[in-house]
Amino acid sequence: MEWLPALYEQHRDWPGVTNWVFVEAVDRVYANTNPQMVTQKGLSVDGTSNYLQKLASRNSGVIYIPHGFTEHEKPDQGKCAARQRYLKVAEAVEPDFIFVIDADEFYTREDQKRIQVLMETANPEHTAFCFPHTHPWRPPSISYKSLFGLGVYGGFWDIGFVRGWRWQSGCCYRANHNHIETSEGGNLKEDADGNDAMLDYRGCSYKECPTCVHMGFTASLGTRKPKHLYYAARGEGHGDGRGLHVKSREAFETWQPGVALPGGANVRDYKGPIPECFR
Repeated sequence: MEWLPALYEQHRDWPGVTNWVFVEAVDRVYANTNPQMVTQKGLSVDGTSNYLQKLASRNSGVIYIPHGFTEHEKPDQGKCAARQRYLKVAEAVEPDFIFVIDADEFYTREDQKRIQVLMETANPEHTAFCFPHTHPWRPPSISYKSLFGLGVYGGFWDIGFVRGWRWQSGCCYRANHNHIETSEGGNLKEDADGNDAMLDYRGCSYKECPTCVHMGFTASLGTRKPKHLYYAARGEGHGDGRGLHVKSREAFETWQPGVALPGGANVRDYKGPIPECFR
C-alpha cells in the first residue's frame, strides 16, 4: 500500500493495455520470517487486499487474484506459483506481450508509449526486453530529504531486469521467478538454438530510452527491513554468488552521507526521469 495507489494512477492508461492482473501472494519463507506482516490466508495486513478488491470491482479491465501462500522446493523461488497466475490469465486473453511491474516500479507516461512502440516494432525473433533502471536514494538517515534529490548508481544497482515478454502459449515460471520459460522448457530470453533473443536497452541514456524508476530505496524502513530479512532467510548470498545483493540491500538501513557502498556503487544527484504521479 505504500505505492499501490500511485502505481495504478501512473500506469492505468498504458497504451494498448488489454488487462491489468494484480496477484497478491506471500512466500512461505517471508511469512515465517515476518509473521506480523501476513494474514492467516497468506495476504497482506496493510489494506492491499481491500484496495485491489475495490479496484477490480470498479474497473472491468482489472483482474485481482488473492493467491495467498506460495512456496517452491527451492527456498529462493517461492514466487513462481504466484507469478504463474498472470500467465494463466494470458492463456485466455492471448495478448501480444506481457509487461511485469512490481509495486515500487514506475514509468513516465511518455516512456509507456515508447515501450509499446519498441516492443511492437521489434524483430519477432526478440522475445524479451530489458530496459534500464534508475534508483532514487533516500534511506532512513536522510528520510527528510526530497524523494528525487539523490540517486544510487553502480554495483548492485546496475543489475538489469527483464520486464517485457513476447507472449506465447504455454509459457511458464518453472525454475526461476525472474525467467519465463517456453512450454518446451527453453528460456524466453533465448531462441531455439540457445542464442540471445533479448533486446537490452541498458546501454542507452535515460533521455534516449524508456527507464524504470525503482522507488524501493526510498521506501520506509518498515517496508524495506522485512524484505531484506526475507531475502537473507531464503538463503540469498550463501554460495549463490549473490553476496553483493545482500550487502547492498542491507546498506540501505545504516547508510550515512559520505559512507562507501558495496561494489563500488556511489550516491550522487539524481538525474533520471520523474514519473508524473510524483511531480
